[in-house]
Amino acid sequence: MAFLAISEFRGDNIAYSKFWRGRGDHGQGTKQQQQQGSRALLPRVDLLYPGVLAFAAGLVLAGNFYHHLLLSRLRAGGGKDKKGYKIPTGGLLGLVTFPHYLFEILAFFGFAMISQTLYALTVAVGTAAYLAGRSCATRKWYASKFDEFPSRIKALVPYVW
Repeated sequence: MAFLAISEFRGDNIAYSKFWRGRGDHGQGTKQQQQQGSRALLPRVDLLYPGVLAFAAGLVLAGNFYHHLLLSRLRAGGGKDKKGYKIPTGGLLGLVTFPHYLFEILAFFGFAMISQTLYALTVAVGTAAYLAGRSCATRKWYASKFDEFPSRIKALVPYVW
């Protein structure tokens, strides 16, 4: 459903709405004029395929889902320490505090690349700023709570920050 809407917005489909035609023709003009008016709104660089790849890698293939699965297994083992805190391990958790945040940011920027709108880019930047702040604060909390918390584990970007 989302790809159909993106396809229609991008002008790949022949279904042109009055809103996206631009130039105030309100339905008049030939089909060629309508197509030219719709295509004038398209970005110069097509980022659809890299955006789909970034979105898929961030949300499903490599990142967000996998690391949420690892985190859900932290307390699933049972034992006396069911409600205690633990340092998570596995995946990229040995390099960053919240790798699923990193992949979620990747997914949001993938969506922004697909839609290529200022609104989507603003949402991606806002999400990145919020999740970066949360990750940094949580890394500081881990360092204060656990004496054995490794200093090599960064907040969000492996080996960098």
